[in-house]
Amino acid sequence: MRKRWGWVLACLTLAGGVRFAMAGRMPVEADEPAYLQAAHRYAVLLRRGDIGAIPALSENPEHPALVKLLYSLAWLIPSGDKWFSDALWGARLLSVLFGTVSVGLAAWIHPAAGLLLAVHPLTVYYTSAAMLESVPQFLALLAVLSWRSASRRGARWPYLGAFALGATGAAKWAYVLPLLPGSIEMLRRSRSAAILLVLVAAVSFVSLNPLMWRHPLGYLREAIRYHFIYSASEHVRRYAFPWYQPFLWLSRSLPEALILTLGLAGAIRGLFGSAFQKQVAWGSLIAVLFLLAWPTKWPHYALLATPFLSLAASDVLARDRRARFLLGAVALLSLVVSLRMIMGQHPYLDPDLLEHRIPRPFEARWTGIRLEGVRWEEPRIREGVLSLIICWRPERPADSNLSVFVHLLGETPNPRTGSVLWAQVDAQPLRGAYPATLWVPDVVFCDRYRIARPPDLPPGVYQITTGWYRWEDGHRIPLQEGPQDPRHPNALLIGQWVISGMR
Repeated sequence: MRKRWGWVLACLTLAGGVRFAMAGRMPVEADEPAYLQAAHRYAVLLRRGDIGAIPALSENPEHPALVKLLYSLAWLIPSGDKWFSDALWGARLLSVLFGTVSVGLAAWIHPAAGLLLAVHPLTVYYTSAAMLESVPQFLALLAVLSWRSASRRGARWPYLGAFALGATGAAKWAYVLPLLPGSIEMLRRSRSAAILLVLVAAVSFVSLNPLMWRHPLGYLREAIRYHFIYSASEHVRRYAFPWYQPFLWLSRSLPEALILTLGLAGAIRGLFGSAFQKQVAWGSLIAVLFLLAWPTKWPHYALLATPFLSLAASDVLARDRRARFLLGAVALLSLVVSLRMIMGQHPYLDPDLLEHRIPRPFEARWTGIRLEGVRWEEPRIREGVLSLIICWRPERPADSNLSVFVHLLGETPNPRTGSVLWAQVDAQPLRGAYPATLWVPDVVFCDRYRIARPPDLPPGVYQITTGWYRWEDGHRIPLQEGPQDPRHPNALLIGQWVISGMR
């Protein structure tokens, strides 16, 4: 028992360390703002005490509400209402917590599985982000733990398994699929309590998903319909992923490919093993087959299979001494790949970017957007790079995607452009990850903009302007407050760059 606890603590420490590091360094993932927007609306209702309005909030209705309700805690902290970065960090910490505890559960079931899952690069990445993956992965492994314990310790464990099964569905639908073989087996072994177990699963599923409280059957029908329509949508077809794309996600590096190979080998072997090995084997195969068959093939979907593949692979790696050496090699390679992945990120949660003491040199406001502050990065200017941080406070979500521009304007025309524009940056918020349609009103977000000094830039005084425009047609958003040059309408004048004759 002490040895097992030691393994669990070691895996928890390792998993928590790499996930915490990744959470602080990774850029904003594409789906994070959508879930944080939904979580903010839940937080507003919770702060008002308006619990009755939660079931009517149809925000991301294609996904159950449980994880977004948990992320609402990130908005309920005092500073979360003002800074997008604070809410993002709080939600990521919750994801890290559940992702780390998932590893602890896997390690309790089998130490080798915990070690593999702790440093599996794809799992590390998506259980460090404010996504929907960590919570259902934790609940699914809790259900798996109940299968193993039920066969050894008696009648109470099936009820935990039934609760975990329903809660998994309340977190994310697809994670229920690999649990079905083990759940059916538990019902078969507990025939006298089968009805009660089904009731426990149903109650946990409905009670933890407020969207089902009013019209459960109608909600289920619409959610399932949405996923089928979305899987055939233009957005999915545009990426044209092949049917075997999940194998590519699960084998992006050598250790991930080894875990996939060993996991599939272990699953096939497990079909002829003990009752628990059969349940894990069927869970692994169902998860992989679903990923191959389902048309939507985003990379984070692969986390449906990684816990089961880790469990199946651990059964292969625990056979003899040579296999244990392979386990150590795979774990070490996975850790190296994960650490390289962490160091290769372009962090959004950068202390320099997110320092909250941003000066407010002037009041400026476009239609629906306020300028919160500007900070210049002087060392970069000395290096010949105009680098500044601008923080924005949206007053409401926009109806269409918006882009920001930062222009360097001279006194004399640029022979390359025929205008006074010498350099520029045009970008959607947070590299496109925080579209204006997902903005949370009155919550500040910051972005960094850098313009390299053109090699042919003559000495002189250059004006720096910024503003917003619609991405679709280039129409500029009206500037309602703040200094502007009448020659450049709807562009805010935020500073000057003096270029001397010396290089």
